Amino acid sequence: EEIRRQAEVVVTAATGCGLSSFPQIRFVTERLSRDGLLGLYEDSDAFVLPSRGEGWGRPYMEAMALGLPTIGTDWGGNTAFMH
Repeated sequence: EEIRRQAEVVVTAATGCGLSSFPQIRFVTERLSRDGLLGLYEDSDAFVLPSRGEGWGRPYMEAMALGLPTIGTDWGGNTAFMH
């Protein structure tokens, strides 16, 4: 809930509109099955994960393997294969 509140503040400041104006922005808080996760990747335009604790970066690698444009933090194991 805190992340959603912060996103609301940032989106409103940047656009003058709240999150409800952007139905393409989704917050997934439940655990997804493998098929659910693959479906989420397939329905997405990009994968963004601002993380500092992914080890070698499996979520980044999964998204990239599916051909998604992928944006990650310039820190950690993912820097070995993301440019």
